[in-house]
Amino acid sequence: MAFSKLKAIKFGYKKTKEDPFIVVGISLVAIIYLVFPFYIASYLLGINEAMGTIFLFSVLFIDFLIMMGYIKVVIDIHDGRTVSLKDLFVHYKKLPDFLIGLLLYLALIAGGFLFLIIPGIYLAVRLSFSCFFVLQGNNPSIEAFKKSWNLTRGSFFNLLIFYLFLIFINFLGAALFFSGLAFTLPITGIALIYSYRKIAYEINRKKIENVNLI
Repeated sequence: MAFSKLKAIKFGYKKTKEDPFIVVGISLVAIIYLVFPFYIASYLLGINEAMGTIFLFSVLFIDFLIMMGYIKVVIDIHDGRTVSLKDLFVHYKKLPDFLIGLLLYLALIAGGFLFLIIPGIYLAVRLSFSCFFVLQGNNPSIEAFKKSWNLTRGSFFNLLIFYLFLIFINFLGAALFFSGLAFTLPITGIALIYSYRKIAYEINRKKIENVNLI
């Protein structure tokens, strides 16, 4: 299913520009929460291995919560909802499904990479929308995988090129001492939601057209 990559990026930029202080501010806080504690953990591991290990696992739990919250924040920004910093932390009820889905996703990709890399890339693209299904409804991780697989049917190469483009944009953001990621992450995240919604919309539109033709 085709969609305009340029329109997706432009839409992400437009949404980020509408309220840059809030969007970039939330992104910056998320980045700090995700990265900085690992420096503390590495320092503690050098002093006391047990204390460092406990702190590291605590950090991982918080990081998963913030990662999930940030994805939901990006979805809300795309949809024109008001967001705030607390939205990074309020979706803990969905954390078990999100965590199970994320770990399965990473395990499948890792397994695919063991088979000459290409299967891992294929699975990464085809299952890439599963987290959206988990966060937007009551979909357990396996059901979310099935829905992502069905939604991305016929869109692999289009999405692969798009994802490479998004990675390049965030690479440029990271090159600016990582501070640029506070701008590029929301732009590319919203663009990703745009592609997900566009593909879903086109599939539903074709279904309706087929029903009307019967």
